[in-house]
Amino acid sequence: LALAPFVAQQPHAEAAMLAHGVPVVALAGRGRHRRQASGLLANAGLSRFVAGGAGAYLALALALADSADARAKARSKVRRAIDASPVFQPQALSAAFERAIADLSGRET
Repeated sequence: LALAPFVAQQPHAEAAMLAHGVPVVALAGRGRHRRQASGLLANAGLSRFVAGGAGAYLALALALADSADARAKARSKVRRAIDASPVFQPQALSAAFERAIADLSGRET
């Protein structure tokens, strides 16, 4: 279990943790640091690990920390998301980006 700090985040470290199957808990918010972690999780299909406030962040972190079963389920969700998400599949992400640019320009890929 990894906790994304409220400030001074390193999104590449959080991405690496996720890529290794480690669940990351983040706090949503307006600041760039909060958006990076919550955006990464949301785009990977892991919004369940994004808390809307400090109380929810603490509750989610404690629920995962207190239960080996909850952590195992979380790791399983992370692994499935990594396998399915273009965020962690460079070729799929590149293809999705190409399609988006083509859609914007009115061309076909």
